[in-house]
Amino acid sequence: MRVLSPNANKMDISTVEGTNQVGTLICGINEESSSNSYTENNLFNLPTHVRIIGPCPFSIFDCNNLTNGIEGFKIDGLNNNTTFISHQGTINTPNGNKWFSWSNPNMPVTRINGQNQAPSNWFFDVNNSIQKTQNLVD
Repeated sequence: MRVLSPNANKMDISTVEGTNQVGTLICGINEESSSNSYTENNLFNLPTHVRIIGPCPFSIFDCNNLTNGIEGFKIDGLNNNTTFISHQGTINTPNGNKWFSWSNPNMPVTRINGQNQAPSNWFFDVNNSIQKTQNLVD
């Protein structure tokens, strides 16, 4: 079950567990071969909150709240050698995405994970400490 609650340019998205037709965990936002901006969305209880596949050179993820999941941002480039996303934030202006209740004693969880085909850095704030993820491996 997926619940979408549009609110101007914002969404609240939540679901129960499961997988889609290609075996990837259900995701709240699927960014595929485009350059969209996602700002101030609330994603709850999703196995994969955001899945990125294909060339997404100018896609921006900013100030999104991700709560209780397994994969935050999944860069799904294993079977697609053109998957990439540009840098997200800088050391002085992190992207503002936040992860809440982000741990699970029964399985590994990741904030940002996957195979990006171009070097990319993500800057995000964790407890008032700027974190940098290089090449999207958390």
